[in-house]
Amino acid sequence: MWNRYQRGVIRRVILAAVLLILLKTLYHFGYIRSLIGNRQNTKSDDAFHLKDSDLQAHPRPEIGEIDHPLKDETHSVNQTIKLAVFKEGVLGNYEVPYVPRSGNGEGGEPYHLPPELRPKGEESKIKYGFNMFASEQISLDRQLKDIRTPECKYWHYPVASKLPTASLVVVFHNEGLSTLMRTVHSAINTAPKELLVEVVLVDDGSAIDDLKGDLEEHIKQFKGKVIVVRNAEREGLIRARTIGARSALRGDVVIFLDAHCECLPNWLPPLLTPIAEDYRTVVCPYRWYRRFRLSLPSDMV
Repeated sequence: MWNRYQRGVIRRVILAAVLLILLKTLYHFGYIRSLIGNRQNTKSDDAFHLKDSDLQAHPRPEIGEIDHPLKDETHSVNQTIKLAVFKEGVLGNYEVPYVPRSGNGEGGEPYHLPPELRPKGEESKIKYGFNMFASEQISLDRQLKDIRTPECKYWHYPVASKLPTASLVVVFHNEGLSTLMRTVHSAINTAPKELLVEVVLVDDGSAIDDLKGDLEEHIKQFKGKVIVVRNAEREGLIRARTIGARSALRGDVVIFLDAHCECLPNWLPPLLTPIAEDYRTVVCPYRWYRRFRLSLPSDMV
């Protein structure tokens, strides 16, 4: 015979199974879906506020609808229109021939400080956690080797007028100025200028002097394409990205990028094309990109 403990475990297992069956039944009848939809529609926006004064310097332009075939009621919501075309041996329409350059760190090759400068490199490691002094000896516009799968060069994507434009959001906190700016230079240099329309840098409570006046002075060369939004206090990565997304006013879609990375050639059109095919898509830049389709409430579709 089972003891009291064993009988209790069996009762809990049976109860859990019954509840699971009940939940699955409700889901298939659509009750849970309707509850989730109602909650999303009635959810208050009070959980996060961005002051109007934060946006006064960057007034919101009128952003038109993406010309997307799935938004036409004559198309099925499950239909996906393929816009990218692979042409074996024919260089893609956004591809730019790679021209090797010489210099410190070019091609992604490691750069080693000469012996007389290594003490400065060690000092920068204490402050930044890596050799910032060595980074400062490398061009902000350096080129990386093209390490993409060879097939990538032969994909053809829609012309810029058929793709949504993008705002890039980069959050930083006490980041090295050279690595941060190399991220910005890299993203701009390797993307079609008509598609990447804005870069929003979100300063999440940095205390390093270089990220104040020096940063503001450096981005003047981009003539307003790069802006800085500064949080009054440390918000954390996710809230800071939300602030950046709400400050990104020019692009049709928002892309998030880390503050210390560099982009490979033609990185942007492959991300935008799946969104042009289905505007509910969220794309992640993996080697084989993962693609998610959002289920939106009917009043948002």
